[in-house]
Amino acid sequence: MNLDVSFSLCWKAPIFALQANKTPRILEANQATLAREFCKKGCPATLRADLWSLILGVDICGAHKLNFKHLKSCVFQHDLLIDKLIFKDIHLTASNDDQYFVFEDLLYQILLVFSRDTSLISHFEISSANPPKAVVRGTHMTVTYPPNGVIPFHGFSMYVAPLCYIYEDPITLYHVFRELYVRYFFRLHNLSSHSQVSFYFFLYTLIFLPSFLNFY
Repeated sequence: MNLDVSFSLCWKAPIFALQANKTPRILEANQATLAREFCKKGCPATLRADLWSLILGVDICGAHKLNFKHLKSCVFQHDLLIDKLIFKDIHLTASNDDQYFVFEDLLYQILLVFSRDTSLISHFEISSANPPKAVVRGTHMTVTYPPNGVIPFHGFSMYVAPLCYIYEDPITLYHVFRELYVRYFFRLHNLSSHSQVSFYFFLYTLIFLPSFLNFY
């Protein structure tokens, strides 16, 4: 092992150990602000899922499970043209990636449900973009299409893929991803004068993409 890397790891080890000892108290306090400040100094990999859920305000209950079940039923009831874009994107990106191909089925499940979630339209209130519209056949009525207002582009599935290493439960994974998208990720592909857009891009590339390294 490189001497500099070895020294760096030895130097950081006591800090990570101290953080790990504090984590149970942070989780017991159940305060998102406290958890956010705590994570700035390092987040133990084994408790990352709980801490991120706390920061994002995702506390899975019966309502979350019912919502996910309803969205899954919408997927089975109606095939959308947008589904083909989702299939193609996953096939061209995650399925061909050595680190993410094992999550192919999970990505299909999450992104198809995501496309049916009409609650996501609310994020356009703070976005420079407008939800795409379509005309209902045989009428002059327009509706948001796809239902969530988000047209997936090449690489969209990679927003979700790193999170698959953190969350095994599809319901928790979905709601964490949804919160991340409406708070941060949508700014990564919209024109915006928001002062922290570059920070969001930095956050995604340096924190979420390398997350799988903790499991190897």
